[in-house]
Amino acid sequence: MATKKPRVPVTLEPELLEQVEAYQYQYGITSLSKAIRQLVRVGIGSLEGGGVSRQEPELPRQERLLLEAVRELEPVQKAALLRVLELAGGSAETGQTRE
Repeated sequence: MATKKPRVPVTLEPELLEQVEAYQYQYGITSLSKAIRQLVRVGIGSLEGGGVSRQEPELPRQERLLLEAVRELEPVQKAALLRVLELAGGSAETGQTRE
């Protein structure tokens, strides 16, 4: 699906990419781009607040409940769920699937 959002190429050290991917997996985020956006928001929020924040980004209630349920899944179950969403063309970000 095309987006009108600006695209910004980013180069990461392998260790930093592993940390971003770990964050993505920990919170059940289906898109690496979405994980990076959330981490950028947290970083900017910590600058605005004057301190370093390790808090999870503020999410809508429905998404928070879904993430709580996903955290209780076994790693294999999480991987299967992410694959099903990917194959269905779904996006946790938009809540839409391909018709």
